[in-house]
Amino acid sequence: MEKNICGVKKALSVIGGKWRIDILWHLAQHSNLRYNALKRALVGITNTTLNRSLNELLAYQLIHREQFDVSPPHVEYSLTAEGKKLIPVFEIINYLGLEMVQKKDTFSC
Repeated sequence: MEKNICGVKKALSVIGGKWRIDILWHLAQHSNLRYNALKRALVGITNTTLNRSLNELLAYQLIHREQFDVSPPHVEYSLTAEGKKLIPVFEIINYLGLEMVQKKDTFSC
């Protein structure tokens, strides 16, 4: 039983944090996103927090960063194969959350 708890704790420590799940969910909805498109999608996030969260997700190898050296230069982010493994989990959580919203008026997004 302890191994299961350890696995859950580890997974939550990797994807946890205020913005990481939001970032991963938005990237799951698109094949790739430029930095500014991601920033616009995450209402209320600061540049510092977005950069820190992206760097953490890059370190965990859940997202990929590709820099295009064109004029003007831009960067795109996408999920790695490891990051894509989270999509079914997020879809289940999304379904459960929407179900909760429909059942009770006290829950809202």
